[in-house]
Amino acid sequence: AAVNATQQNDATIVVEGVSLCLGDSSVACHTGTGQPEVFYTPQITSNGGNAQLGLFVSNTTANWVAWDNVVLYCYAAQNVEAPYWRALRACKAAQTEYESTTAAAATSALAQYEWTQSQYTTKTQEEIDAAIDVLTNGTNIATANRVATSVIRNANFHGSVNNLAVQGSGGRVNYPSEWTFVREYEGWNDTYVDTNNGLFNAWAGVITQAELYQALTALPNGTYRLMADIRVDNTADTSQTTLYATTASKTVRSNVADSEIAGSTTDFATYAITFTVTDNIATIGILSNHSFFQLKNIVLKYLIEDEVHDVNIDGQWNNADVAATANIILGRKPHTVSYDHTAADIDGNGSVALHDLTSLVNLLQSR
Repeated sequence: AAVNATQQNDATIVVEGVSLCLGDSSVACHTGTGQPEVFYTPQITSNGGNAQLGLFVSNTTANWVAWDNVVLYCYAAQNVEAPYWRALRACKAAQTEYESTTAAAATSALAQYEWTQSQYTTKTQEEIDAAIDVLTNGTNIATANRVATSVIRNANFHGSVNNLAVQGSGGRVNYPSEWTFVREYEGWNDTYVDTNNGLFNAWAGVITQAELYQALTALPNGTYRLMADIRVDNTADTSQTTLYATTASKTVRSNVADSEIAGSTTDFATYAITFTVTDNIATIGILSNHSFFQLKNIVLKYLIEDEVHDVNIDGQWNNADVAATANIILGRKPHTVSYDHTAADIDGNGSVALHDLTSLVNLLQSR
């Protein structure tokens, strides 16, 4: 068993002399932020007896200490399967049931979090919870044929709506729950969520910043493609609007401009970026420094090797992607779906040039 609890204390003091205890195990609670913090005791093994649980305070430097939200976990009992083992079993079943490409996210999760019983007993509850979340997402992504949109909270904008104060002369500023919205507006504000049609509209008389983003956690490591339908106004400054993803190593962006789709100035167009996760976290979002924008139909997909350089986003990696890369370099526009510039940026320097085209050709030939 193990226990966790939330503790809060004065922000002006770094606390000494406070411990959360379970049986003969304990964890020192070195707080001092003024905000609630969660602490986990190491696990203990019981053969059927008593164990003391409590908050131990001795010669403490704290002015006051409060604790609550105590949870006691039982990891192994007769006829009871602990949550980690259930998540592991489900992920292994998905890996076995689906072909290797479909089960790629499950395979990645297992490579990181498949523990033996002896390894499991050394893990903290925080580590176990992280493993459960990644394994569960690996299972869900495999079951959905590598569509990973389920890891995005309120991806379809059908959930509840949050409100912010108006900046400027009046109007409204609403944004979808589970997301963060940062804005700097002047004039009239008309930012809202159309929950019926799953659309977010960011508009103001003057936009200096309009950014909607969400931090994603418990992602199976690997490469992902984020796609969204976006509409912007028909001005020369729409290139300042970007769909982006930030990971531990870099931020990748796709400039959004009405001219990106041939013959279209007002319609929605589908944009895509490709990014790689190495530590189970990423932040996705859209940022404008001038233009209004509308956003809908967000999709996240876990990619296999043959899709990483799928520039024209047709689900295949072949000579058509070489042609698409050449079109990017020459400034030619697609007619329906924007090219994934990040997939064509082979060297990862943020631009697409002739050497990327050569590298893509070499990669195809070596495959």
